[in-house]
Amino acid sequence: MRWYSALAISMLAAHAMALDATHWIQVTGGSWQPTATMLSELEAALQPALAPAARNRGRLPKWNEYTFQYQGRTTLLGQKFVYVNAFCRQKGHSLDRDWVSVLDGGACFFTAKYDPDSKRVYDLHVNGVA
Repeated sequence: MRWYSALAISMLAAHAMALDATHWIQVTGGSWQPTATMLSELEAALQPALAPAARNRGRLPKWNEYTFQYQGRTTLLGQKFVYVNAFCRQKGHSLDRDWVSVLDGGACFFTAKYDPDSKRVYDLHVNGVA
């Protein structure tokens, strides 16, 4: 049994380390700090959810073209979630302090929320095309 536990822990650690930290940037000011494992689980849930949400929103970029800003937040009822802001281009922003905000741009820009308890993505919004 110990062997299985050690294997499971190793697999989770490897999965968490697979997250590309250069593409995931924590924005200061959140109410809590998501772990690397949570972010890895978030990415695994978010990636397959994007394609259906991005229909009719222009070309869907490759996953590695996105930069993700994130912040651990809490609802008024105390439920933790991770807010995600994703975009394809960076233009001189202080990405750890300033949220990138674009009103159109299609599938290159989207926001989402992630519940780490249920491991569920919700409120996924892909920008329209002007």
